[in-house]
Amino acid sequence: MKAIQVNEVEVVFQDNVEKLSMKRFNRFNKFLMIQNDVGNTFGDFDKRLQGVSSFLHHKLYDKAKSELINLRQMAWNAYTEFSPQGRALAVLVERIGDKKFTSHDAEDLDAIIDALNEIGFTQEHLATQTAEIKKKLNP
Repeated sequence: MKAIQVNEVEVVFQDNVEKLSMKRFNRFNKFLMIQNDVGNTFGDFDKRLQGVSSFLHHKLYDKAKSELINLRQMAWNAYTEFSPQGRALAVLVERIGDKKFTSHDAEDLDAIIDALNEIGFTQEHLATQTAEIKKKLNP
């Protein structure tokens, strides 16, 4: 477990994904894969658009089509404010302040994200914590 302070509120994460239940582990991996493969930011949009252009230039039409599908999903993620990275991290949250989280289903992840937002958990916190956990996955 790893604890960090966010505006005087302790947030406790499971920082060893191998200790997650199978369902939580699979959910964590799913959201990381969506983030890595599709994304939800303007940077991801640019990456997808460049990919489409490159595939079309090289007459790789099936790959261009797949990239356009990913581009559409990325745009939907951004439009609906869906953050795969945020959801992956929410899967790892054990406790925020005095509130313990024992369920990590879709609605529960929304509640965890809302609770993190309420205490001032920032995009910087999200990026830092996710990067640290990814390092443990790929030493």
